[in-house]
Amino acid sequence: MTTATPQCSLVVGSFVPVEWGTHDKDVLDSLTKHLNRLDQQADHFHGLCGHLGIGLTFGRPQYGASGLAVRLHDLSRQLLHAAVVLDRHPDTMTRAYDRVTISKRRPCRKGGELKDCTIFEECLEVCRQLQAISFTRKLIFCSSNTDDYCAPGVVPHADIDADCAAVGLRFVTNLPWAVSEVKS
Repeated sequence: MTTATPQCSLVVGSFVPVEWGTHDKDVLDSLTKHLNRLDQQADHFHGLCGHLGIGLTFGRPQYGASGLAVRLHDLSRQLLHAAVVLDRHPDTMTRAYDRVTISKRRPCRKGGELKDCTIFEECLEVCRQLQAISFTRKLIFCSSNTDDYCAPGVVPHADIDADCAAVGLRFVTNLPWAVSEVKS
């Protein structure tokens, strides 16, 4: 029996599992409330159309009852469990701290964000190690945090771009883009 080689590996920063566990309930609650607000807006829309005598050819949606929030939460948990979680390492922590306090390089903001810098430095280190063993597959860093990683739009800030280029890392800002990069 042969085992298929994975075509893609999801790698997450050392503190991501703790962050996920800390915020998972709040995120689930927020999405559930959002879906319920959509239901309320749809109710208002249908009510208004009824008062105006506008016949609708579709029924009222029930986004909150769709199970979407729970399914996305479960998918998120599955992705995290399938991911390679990086070990914390003093070298990457030092480089992340340096980015925030000394060089003030992206992705840190004024005042700094050590978590974003830690994720990025851990990713860069993985890429360096993969380069050292002549790894030839694509390396993709995906973050929707365009405020910290990108100039206006989706173009990475110059220091992010230079760091990514140095290790053969492609920067993208959303999962569909990442999937497209993997497939191309």
